[in-house]
Amino acid sequence: MPKTYGQDGMGDKAIAYLHYFSGGSDWYITEKDMEDEQLQAFGLANLGQGGELGYISIQELIDAGVEIDLYWTPKTIGQIKGASSEDGNQGTETGGESTEIQQSTGIPAAISTEDTIKAGFIAELEYLKSETDINRFDERLDEIAARIEQAGLMESLDKELNDAADALTALLAAAEKGG
Repeated sequence: MPKTYGQDGMGDKAIAYLHYFSGGSDWYITEKDMEDEQLQAFGLANLGQGGELGYISIQELIDAGVEIDLYWTPKTIGQIKGASSEDGNQGTETGGESTEIQQSTGIPAAISTEDTIKAGFIAELEYLKSETDINRFDERLDEIAARIEQAGLMESLDKELNDAADALTALLAAAEKGG
């Protein structure tokens, strides 16, 4: 997934790699910050009124109970909005399992559905590391781990889960020192 400004200026040709939803509202993530201290993403937020591009806090979405679409296939913003793309290679389906996307470099990139789902879980685990409430951290980690197991991705996301568990251990150790 591109970091913030990675698809700047692409407009409707920018690719949404993650999709979150709740009720009639949808959030399509095109870019996200990779630094621990910056917890934001950029994309299209559609609260049922057509949508608007802007910064999105994935943490706020998660806290509000918004769900990640585990079956999402990356699409351009134009496809999501129903706009016709000037470039016929943008977001062309290649059989359901992946989408071939013609990047501005001219090199096609295949993105599997599994990679998209993993990226969503990794984003959630990264944002979780900023949690300072031990009980909330533990609760969210258990919830995310259960969904990862349900998706059959425990083995492939083992390192990320262990990193989050290490962050919880460090938080517990700091609380013991202070108390």
